[in-house]
Amino acid sequence: NDVVISTNTTFDTNMANGLIATDSLQGQVATRFFQSNTDEIDKQLQADLSKATGTPRADAPGKNVEYPIGTVARVKGHGRTFYFLAMSRLNAQGTASTSIREVEDALSSLWSFILTHGELKDLSVPLMGTGRGRTGYPRKKMSERIAQSFADGSKDQVFSNRLSIVIRPEDAENFGVNLYQIRDYLVQGLH
Repeated sequence: NDVVISTNTTFDTNMANGLIATDSLQGQVATRFFQSNTDEIDKQLQADLSKATGTPRADAPGKNVEYPIGTVARVKGHGRTFYFLAMSRLNAQGTASTSIREVEDALSSLWSFILTHGELKDLSVPLMGTGRGRTGYPRKKMSERIAQSFADGSKDQVFSNRLSIVIRPEDAENFGVNLYQIRDYLVQGLH
């Protein structure tokens, strides 16, 4: 299945300078699927980003072109497509942050992008914005928002037959995420 990778608006990939944490989802993809070869990831990101409109950003701690929230760029490897989705901004010190609104806007853009560029594959999405995105939004509620956004995005046209919302086991434990409650919400609450 294809995987959504939440990233920042400058599409930074550098793990050596600490901008991208090796234990983040993006860091794990770079390590597991690309042997930490971020040059290959950058090359593929650039192919889609060349079609997007970026603006120069002088105070950026890494790459110095910033793209709008919701910009998507694909990276392919090991028979999968990774959709890198800009949903947070890095400040000049390299700390990421986002808002619930920005996460929702990013998801809407993502569904549109997959509708026109995707191949109707199953899709895995992380609980965006709940970790380094620093929204402070409860994980259970974020899973509900992602699911509702997917349902809304699928109303008129199908772009994926199956959505998996991925929750780190340690997050489920540390933040008391009750998967049964989430399942019940999805069964009853989605409209």
